Amino acid sequence: MGSNEAQTTTKWHINLRLLETLIKHKTIVNVLLEQLQNIDDVALDESEWEALEGLHGFMSAFEDAVEIFSNCYPTLNLVLLFRSHLLLQLDETKDDHPYVVHLKAMIRTTFDGHFPVDSEAVLAALLDPRLRDLLVVNEYLATVKKDKAQFLTDAIWKHNIVIDNSVATADSTETVLQLDSNEDSNTKRPRLSITQLAKQHSRVTVEKSDAIGDEIKTLLAQSPESVLNDDILSFWNRKQSDWPVLSALARTVFCIPATSAPVSTLFHHDGLIRASRFCSLNPAIVDKVVFVGENYLYFAKGANS
Repeated sequence: MGSNEAQTTTKWHINLRLLETLIKHKTIVNVLLEQLQNIDDVALDESEWEALEGLHGFMSAFEDAVEIFSNCYPTLNLVLLFRSHLLLQLDETKDDHPYVVHLKAMIRTTFDGHFPVDSEAVLAALLDPRLRDLLVVNEYLATVKKDKAQFLTDAIWKHNIVIDNSVATADSTETVLQLDSNEDSNTKRPRLSITQLAKQHSRVTVEKSDAIGDEIKTLLAQSPESVLNDDILSFWNRKQSDWPVLSALARTVFCIPATSAPVSTLFHHDGLIRASRFCSLNPAIVDKVVFVGENYLYFAKGANS
């Protein structure tokens, strides 16, 4: 069991592999169970084996999505894609075992609570040329009665994006000095003019708004193939100079993890290191071992290049 855990990524993988092993050795398992004379009816009948096979098939349908979330940094843009994939797998089929039918129904009752469609998830999808046309994105935009460009524009104002004084709220760094005609001229108390006060509570100039609009238009014209190697972070890293405002928005959105799976994996590996035979390891050494294990391929690639 220990070696099985060491070769798998998450507890989900462990459960799937256990089911696969159990079904693969069905005959041997039945023989061993029948030899347990002190326990009555411990052997699995055919209907129970069918239920296990149905459960295995149901879990296998999620394997691709789980692999994506387990083997990369799960940025927020993947949430709606994962949601759409899961929802599709919850559709009943004529071949479903009654146990699986019941399980799917139970998951659907709480599905929207676990996977809500909110503005941040939609924004993250719109910032990814591969995902901006997801059905769930279009349905959400139809509900809020906005097109993609308007939604992105509103998100820039909402997040108060600041790039080289091009901001969703006006730049107020300029200092204006005026003297009150009724005050002593030697006091020279600084005072904001009406123009400066108005600028503080105004939006950006038409020129800056047009520049933002051009960025959005160019983004929405990008093809899905523009995201190389399925790496959305590298895509936005390349676009920083071309789209400064949208790049700042992307940094704000993509720093939000879509799932805690990488963290759970990290704690899982930590638990394997802190096995009973190594429980006296210094915590600092454990931290270093985990760090090397998680970043080995990255450093190896750098060394080879």
